[in-house]
Amino acid sequence: MGYWGRGVLLTIAIGNTFVFLTVVEDVPAGLLALLTGGLVFAWVLGFYFDKVKYTSEKDVLTGVYNRRIASKVFHRLRRQASRKDSLLAVFVVDINNFKAINDTFNHDTGDKVLQLVSDLLIAVFRTPKHVIRWGGDEFIVIHTFRSSEELRRTHDILHQETDSLSGKMTFDISLSAGFSLFPRDGDQLDLLISRADKAMYSNKSAMKREARSD
Repeated sequence: MGYWGRGVLLTIAIGNTFVFLTVVEDVPAGLLALLTGGLVFAWVLGFYFDKVKYTSEKDVLTGVYNRRIASKVFHRLRRQASRKDSLLAVFVVDINNFKAINDTFNHDTGDKVLQLVSDLLIAVFRTPKHVIRWGGDEFIVIHTFRSSEELRRTHDILHQETDSLSGKMTFDISLSAGFSLFPRDGDQLDLLISRADKAMYSNKSAMKREARSD
């Protein structure tokens, strides 16, 4: 506690954070303690509010958004796409044979794969703000594109970069992906996800046919 003229300068250290409170007039000790306690309480309340908000919006394992925040992301990007006259796409990305990975190895290995895939999606789409873990081994990405060419290029990069995942583990990792476009395939998120999901399963079936032919 430091003194400044007739007032009091309080310096409160909470973890790595320093909070300064200046009381410009002399005050009774009891009131000063009340002010200090109130400040600390407000800081702690804010800290836990931020923590609760994070866990309500983010997937704890991968750090990307969870499905609770998907609608909010979609409406924000829909407004952005309309304002900038850009394309809005919804991707569904699924990890192939994920159950077999968990069964053959263990759930810790499966968790590592989920983290690798989320990192890959963030890198390909160049932002963590549009990547959402939908549940299990499925992710969705809601993203805007300046042109259909940029959309196709990103889709191709996603498939190309998937090969890099296998080099980080002792087994092969592959992804199936499909996408839908707003408003061509629907104007509501659930419909767009459903259409993208069908495209993803078509991609998965094509990969299985290709694997059998080899």
